[in-house]
Amino acid sequence: MKLEELASRDSLTSLWNRRRIEVLLSREIQRTVHSGAPLTIMLADLDHFKGINDSFGHATGDEVPRHVGSIIHSTLRAGAEVGRWGGEEFLIVLPDTSIGDALACAKLIHEPLASTGFNMPERFAVTVSLGLAAWSSGETFPAFFSRADHAMYEAKIAGRTTSASSSRHGRQAWAPRLRKPPGHYEI
Repeated sequence: MKLEELASRDSLTSLWNRRRIEVLLSREIQRTVHSGAPLTIMLADLDHFKGINDSFGHATGDEVPRHVGSIIHSTLRAGAEVGRWGGEEFLIVLPDTSIGDALACAKLIHEPLASTGFNMPERFAVTVSLGLAAWSSGETFPAFFSRADHAMYEAKIAGRTTSASSSRHGRQAWAPRLRKPPGHYEI
């Protein structure tokens, strides 16, 4: 691996780091400005992450974002990018993707997480709340990201383990909550 790529990777998850995913998103915004193609982002936040650290320790708290990042990365189609945005947050960049198609992609992220359990002293499921936003012409990067962030918090308010999308006009579209498999519980 080249030094430049190593410097662009998150040391915990091996996904793109925040700086690199910001650069990739900025490039996609510019491409979208010129092409008119759709562009959607998703902000994923692990639900009840503090409880995982408190209940199972920091070693598990490190394993969970690695595992979630791997699942997110494996569900994305070619051309999509994912990076670790912060502690338990991931930013997913979906070029050439409408908000409707991004909601379908969100379901592909929720499903394997709901069926994957972690065996520590007890079995537990890891879930994420996803906030989606489709780029609007003339919108700034901070405004675009802020809408995804707001939608992610709306998903948390709606009960977590769900997705919410935000249009520039504030309308929300919800993806259905998934049932957790028997034997799993949320921290």
